[in-house]
Amino acid sequence: MMARTASSLTLFLGACLSLWSCGTTDAPGLARGSSFAPYKNASVGDSPLRSYALLRSAVVLAADRIDVRDAAESDSSFQMKGDGRLGFGCAAAVDRRGYFLTAAHGFENRSAVQMLIPAPDGTVRARRARIAWVGDVDPHGFDLALLHVDHDLDRVFDWAPEVRSDQPVVAVGLDFEFDDQANHYDLALAPLGGSTIEAISEKSDDIPYEVVKARVPVQQGDSGGPLLDLNGRLIGVTQGEEIVQWRFPFSLIVPNKSRGRVIRPNPEWLEDLIEQHQAHLRTSTARQLP
Repeated sequence: MMARTASSLTLFLGACLSLWSCGTTDAPGLARGSSFAPYKNASVGDSPLRSYALLRSAVVLAADRIDVRDAAESDSSFQMKGDGRLGFGCAAAVDRRGYFLTAAHGFENRSAVQMLIPAPDGTVRARRARIAWVGDVDPHGFDLALLHVDHDLDRVFDWAPEVRSDQPVVAVGLDFEFDDQANHYDLALAPLGGSTIEAISEKSDDIPYEVVKARVPVQQGDSGGPLLDLNGRLIGVTQGEEIVQWRFPFSLIVPNKSRGRVIRPNPEWLEDLIEQHQAHLRTSTARQLP
Protein backbone atom coordinates (compact mmCIF):
# COMPACT_ATOMS: atom_id res chain seq x y z
CA MET A 1 0.00 0.00 0.00
CA MET A 2 2.59 2.50 -1.18
CA ALA A 3 1.17 6.00 -1.42
CA ARG A 4 1.26 7.69 -4.80
CA THR A 5 1.37 11.40 -5.62
CA ALA A 6 1.27 13.54 -8.73
CA SER A 7 4.42 14.26 -10.71
CA SER A 8 7.05 16.94 -10.14
CA LEU A 9 6.23 17.75 -6.53
CA THR A 10 8.80 18.99 -4.06
CA LEU A 11 9.03 16.95 -0.86
CA PHE A 12 10.45 18.06 2.46
CA LEU A 13 11.40 15.38 4.95
CA GLY A 14 11.76 16.62 8.53
CA ALA A 15 14.01 14.84 11.03
CA CYS A 16 12.73 11.32 11.31
CA LEU A 17 13.27 11.30 15.06
CA SER A 18 11.09 14.33 15.71
CA LEU A 19 7.52 13.97 16.97
CA TRP A 20 4.72 14.03 14.41
CA SER A 21 1.05 14.85 14.89
CA CYS A 22 -0.68 11.68 13.68
CA GLY A 23 -4.22 11.21 12.41
CA THR A 24 -6.45 8.18 12.81
CA THR A 25 -7.42 5.21 10.66
CA ASP A 26 -10.71 3.41 10.10
CA ALA A 27 -9.88 0.81 12.74
CA PRO A 28 -12.40 1.36 15.59
CA GLY A 29 -10.82 1.97 18.96
CA LEU A 30 -7.27 2.00 17.60
CA ALA A 31 -6.19 5.60 17.07
CA ARG A 32 -3.04 5.81 14.97
CA GLY A 33 -1.53 8.67 16.92
CA SER A 34 -1.94 7.05 20.35
CA SER A 35 -1.34 3.41 19.40
CA PHE A 36 2.33 3.55 20.45
CA ALA A 37 1.56 5.11 23.87
CA PRO A 38 1.63 1.78 25.81
CA TYR A 39 5.22 1.22 24.62
CA LYS A 40 6.64 4.75 24.91
CA ASN A 41 8.85 3.74 27.85
CA ALA A 42 9.98 0.41 26.35
CA SER A 43 13.65 -0.02 25.53
CA VAL A 44 16.05 -2.36 23.74
CA GLY A 45 19.21 -2.43 25.79
CA ASP A 46 20.19 1.19 26.38
CA SER A 47 18.07 2.51 23.48
CA PRO A 48 14.43 3.57 23.66
CA LEU A 49 12.36 1.21 21.51
CA ARG A 50 11.08 4.17 19.49
CA SER A 51 14.50 5.38 18.33
CA TYR A 52 15.78 1.80 17.99
CA ALA A 53 12.99 1.07 15.50
CA LEU A 54 13.20 4.33 13.54
CA LEU A 55 16.98 4.24 13.13
CA ARG A 56 16.71 0.83 11.42
CA SER A 57 13.93 1.93 9.08
CA ALA A 58 13.92 4.10 5.97
CA VAL A 59 11.62 5.91 3.56
CA VAL A 60 11.47 4.55 0.00
CA LEU A 61 10.74 6.83 -2.97
CA ALA A 62 10.09 5.42 -6.43
CA ALA A 63 9.42 7.25 -9.71
CA ASP A 64 10.27 7.21 -13.41
CA ARG A 65 13.16 9.57 -12.65
CA ILE A 66 14.28 11.26 -9.44
CA ASP A 67 16.36 14.44 -9.09
CA VAL A 68 17.71 14.99 -5.61
CA ARG A 69 19.11 17.97 -3.72
CA ASP A 70 20.18 16.62 -0.36
CA ALA A 71 20.16 19.34 2.32
CA ALA A 72 20.03 16.81 5.14
CA GLU A 73 23.62 17.40 6.21
CA SER A 74 22.79 20.77 7.74
CA ASP A 75 19.12 21.31 8.49
CA SER A 76 17.40 17.91 8.43
CA SER A 77 15.36 18.81 5.35
CA PHE A 78 15.09 17.01 2.08
CA GLN A 79 14.02 18.28 -1.33
CA MET A 80 13.20 16.08 -4.29
CA LYS A 81 11.40 16.15 -7.61
CA GLY A 82 10.13 13.03 -9.35
CA ASP A 83 9.06 12.70 -12.98
CA GLY A 84 5.98 10.59 -13.56
CA ARG A 85 3.86 9.21 -10.71
CA LEU A 86 5.78 9.23 -7.44
CA GLY A 87 5.31 6.48 -4.87
CA PHE A 88 6.57 6.38 -1.32
CA GLY A 89 6.65 3.75 1.41
CA CYS A 90 8.92 2.30 4.10
CA ALA A 91 11.71 -0.29 4.41
CA ALA A 92 13.52 -2.30 7.09
CA ALA A 93 17.32 -2.62 7.28
CA VAL A 94 18.23 -6.33 7.28
CA ASP A 95 21.94 -6.55 6.40
CA ARG A 96 24.87 -4.22 7.19
CA ARG A 97 26.09 -4.45 3.60
CA GLY A 98 23.32 -2.06 2.55
CA TYR A 99 20.20 -4.25 2.23
CA PHE A 100 16.61 -3.25 2.99
CA LEU A 101 13.43 -5.30 2.84
CA THR A 102 10.24 -3.63 1.59
CA ALA A 103 6.98 -4.33 -0.28
CA ALA A 104 7.20 -5.14 -3.99
CA HIS A 105 4.06 -3.43 -5.24
CA GLY A 106 5.57 0.07 -5.13
CA PHE A 107 8.06 -0.61 -7.93
CA GLU A 108 5.76 -1.37 -10.86
CA ASN A 109 6.99 0.46 -13.97
CA ARG A 110 9.38 2.67 -11.97
CA SER A 111 13.07 2.82 -12.79
CA ALA A 112 14.39 5.19 -10.10
CA VAL A 113 14.46 4.30 -6.39
CA GLN A 114 15.70 6.53 -3.58
CA MET A 115 16.23 5.67 0.11
CA LEU A 116 15.98 8.26 2.88
CA ILE A 117 17.96 6.84 5.81
CA PRO A 118 17.74 8.53 9.24
CA ALA A 119 20.85 9.15 11.33
CA PRO A 120 21.18 9.40 15.14
CA ASP A 121 21.76 13.18 14.97
CA GLY A 122 18.33 13.69 13.39
CA THR A 123 19.55 14.24 9.84
CA VAL A 124 18.48 12.22 6.83
CA ARG A 125 20.81 10.68 4.23
CA ALA A 126 19.57 10.29 0.65
CA ARG A 127 20.92 7.20 -1.14
CA ARG A 128 20.08 5.86 -4.56
CA ALA A 129 19.06 2.19 -4.42
CA ARG A 130 18.98 -0.72 -6.82
CA ILE A 131 16.33 -3.42 -6.81
CA ALA A 132 18.26 -6.57 -5.92
CA TRP A 133 15.22 -8.85 -6.09
CA VAL A 134 11.49 -8.38 -6.48
CA GLY A 135 8.74 -10.89 -5.72
CA ASP A 136 5.04 -10.90 -6.52
CA VAL A 137 3.32 -7.50 -6.80
CA ASP A 138 -0.04 -9.23 -6.27
CA PRO A 139 -1.47 -7.84 -2.99
CA HIS A 140 -2.45 -11.40 -2.03
CA GLY A 141 0.92 -12.94 -2.94
CA PHE A 142 4.60 -12.85 -1.93
CA ASP A 143 4.66 -9.05 -2.05
CA LEU A 144 8.29 -8.49 -1.12
CA ALA A 145 11.35 -6.72 -2.57
CA LEU A 146 15.01 -6.51 -1.58
CA LEU A 147 16.76 -3.16 -2.10
CA HIS A 148 20.50 -2.44 -1.97
CA VAL A 149 22.41 0.81 -1.46
CA ASP A 150 26.18 1.28 -1.88
CA HIS A 151 26.47 2.31 1.74
CA ASP A 152 27.29 0.19 4.79
CA LEU A 153 24.66 0.33 7.51
CA ASP A 154 25.52 0.80 11.18
CA ARG A 155 22.18 -0.53 12.43
CA VAL A 156 20.05 -3.42 11.20
CA PHE A 157 17.26 -5.56 12.64
CA ASP A 158 17.73 -9.06 13.96
CA TRP A 159 14.98 -11.57 13.20
CA ALA A 160 12.41 -12.62 15.77
CA PRO A 161 12.65 -16.41 16.24
CA GLU A 162 8.87 -16.94 16.06
CA VAL A 163 5.45 -15.30 15.84
CA ARG A 164 2.85 -15.81 18.56
CA SER A 165 -0.85 -14.96 18.58
CA ASP A 166 -1.89 -11.94 20.68
CA GLN A 167 1.75 -10.87 20.90
CA PRO A 168 2.36 -7.13 21.57
CA VAL A 169 4.08 -5.59 18.55
CA VAL A 170 5.42 -2.28 17.28
CA ALA A 171 5.38 -1.18 13.64
CA VAL A 172 6.99 1.70 11.75
CA GLY A 173 4.79 3.57 9.30
CA LEU A 174 4.93 6.78 7.28
CA ASP A 175 2.86 9.84 8.18
CA PHE A 176 2.46 12.40 5.43
CA GLU A 177 0.58 15.64 5.00
CA PHE A 178 0.21 17.82 1.93
CA ASP A 179 0.74 21.58 2.27
CA ASP A 180 -1.43 23.24 -0.41
CA GLN A 181 0.20 26.65 -0.11
CA ALA A 182 3.78 25.41 -0.28
CA ASN A 183 2.87 22.60 -2.72
CA HIS A 184 4.91 19.96 -0.91
CA TYR A 185 4.49 16.91 1.28
CA ASP A 186 5.79 16.66 4.85
CA LEU A 187 6.93 13.11 5.59
CA ALA A 188 7.99 11.43 8.83
CA LEU A 189 8.54 7.87 10.01
CA ALA A 190 6.21 7.11 12.91
CA PRO A 191 6.05 4.28 15.49
CA LEU A 192 2.76 2.39 15.85
CA GLY A 193 1.57 -0.13 18.43
CA GLY A 194 -0.69 -3.16 18.33
CA SER A 195 -0.76 -6.94 18.59
CA THR A 196 -0.59 -10.00 16.35
CA ILE A 197 -3.65 -12.07 15.47
CA GLU A 198 -2.28 -15.12 13.67
CA ALA A 199 0.44 -16.35 11.28
CA ILE A 200 -0.43 -18.42 8.21
CA SER A 201 2.18 -20.48 6.33
CA GLU A 202 2.32 -19.91 2.55
CA LYS A 203 4.58 -20.75 -0.41
CA SER A 204 5.47 -18.91 -3.61
CA ASP A 205 7.44 -20.89 -6.22
CA ASP A 206 8.58 -23.17 -3.38
CA ILE A 207 9.74 -20.19 -1.30
CA PRO A 208 8.33 -20.55 2.22
CA TYR A 209 6.94 -17.50 3.99
CA GLU A 210 4.29 -16.52 6.51
CA VAL A 211 1.43 -14.04 6.33
CA VAL A 212 1.00 -12.37 9.71
CA LYS A 213 -2.25 -10.60 10.56
CA ALA A 214 -1.88 -7.81 13.14
CA ARG A 215 -4.08 -5.27 14.90
CA VAL A 216 -2.03 -2.27 13.81
CA PRO A 217 -3.51 0.98 12.39
CA VAL A 218 -1.84 0.96 8.98
CA GLN A 219 -2.52 3.40 6.15
CA GLN A 220 -1.22 4.31 2.70
CA GLY A 221 2.54 4.84 2.81
CA ASP A 222 3.16 2.19 5.49
CA SER A 223 3.95 -0.57 2.98
CA GLY A 224 7.37 -2.10 3.59
CA GLY A 225 7.61 -0.84 7.15
CA PRO A 226 8.89 -3.26 9.81
CA LEU A 227 6.73 -5.10 12.35
CA LEU A 228 8.71 -5.80 15.53
CA ASP A 229 8.39 -7.62 18.82
CA LEU A 230 9.05 -5.66 22.02
CA ASN A 231 12.70 -6.74 21.90
CA GLY A 232 13.08 -4.83 18.62
CA ARG A 233 13.37 -8.00 16.54
CA LEU A 234 11.92 -8.09 13.05
CA ILE A 235 8.77 -10.17 12.53
CA GLY A 236 8.15 -9.07 8.93
CA VAL A 237 7.28 -6.07 6.75
CA THR A 238 3.87 -4.54 6.20
CA GLN A 239 2.21 -5.39 2.93
CA GLY A 240 -0.89 -3.28 3.41
CA GLU A 241 -4.25 -2.91 5.07
CA GLU A 242 -6.82 -5.69 5.13
CA ILE A 243 -10.46 -4.76 5.68
CA VAL A 244 -12.51 -7.20 7.76
CA GLN A 245 -16.14 -7.18 6.62
CA TRP A 246 -19.49 -8.25 8.04
CA ARG A 247 -21.82 -9.96 5.58
CA PHE A 248 -25.57 -9.48 5.98
CA PRO A 249 -28.57 -10.86 4.07
CA PHE A 250 -29.38 -9.44 0.64
CA SER A 251 -25.64 -9.29 -0.21
CA LEU A 252 -25.08 -6.30 2.07
CA ILE A 253 -21.38 -6.01 3.04
CA VAL A 254 -20.39 -3.57 5.80
CA PRO A 255 -16.73 -2.84 6.63
CA ASN A 256 -16.07 -3.72 10.28
CA LYS A 257 -12.43 -2.96 10.99
CA SER A 258 -8.99 -2.85 9.36
CA ARG A 259 -5.83 -4.72 10.25
CA GLY A 260 -2.31 -4.99 8.95
CA ARG A 261 -1.16 -7.74 6.61
CA VAL A 262 2.55 -8.51 7.12
CA ILE A 263 4.90 -10.69 5.04
CA ARG A 264 7.49 -12.72 6.96
CA PRO A 265 10.05 -14.45 4.69
CA ASN A 266 12.18 -17.35 5.81
CA PRO A 267 15.32 -15.63 7.25
CA GLU A 268 17.62 -18.38 5.90
CA TRP A 269 16.15 -17.98 2.42
CA LEU A 270 16.70 -14.21 2.64
CA GLU A 271 20.30 -14.68 3.75
CA ASP A 272 20.96 -16.94 0.75
CA LEU A 273 19.34 -14.36 -1.55
CA ILE A 274 21.63 -11.62 -0.22
CA GLU A 275 24.71 -13.82 -0.71
CA GLN A 276 23.65 -14.50 -4.30
CA HIS A 277 23.32 -10.77 -4.94
CA GLN A 278 26.72 -10.13 -3.36
CA ALA A 279 28.24 -12.74 -5.70
CA HIS A 280 26.55 -11.02 -8.64
CA LEU A 281 28.01 -7.66 -7.59
CA ARG A 282 31.52 -9.13 -7.29
CA THR A 283 31.22 -10.67 -10.77
CA SER A 284 29.97 -7.41 -12.27
CA THR A 285 32.82 -5.46 -10.66
CA ALA A 286 35.41 -7.95 -11.90
CA ARG A 287 34.13 -7.58 -15.46
CA GLN A 288 34.63 -3.81 -15.27
CA LEU A 289 38.25 -4.05 -14.14
CA PRO A 290 40.89 -3.48 -16.88
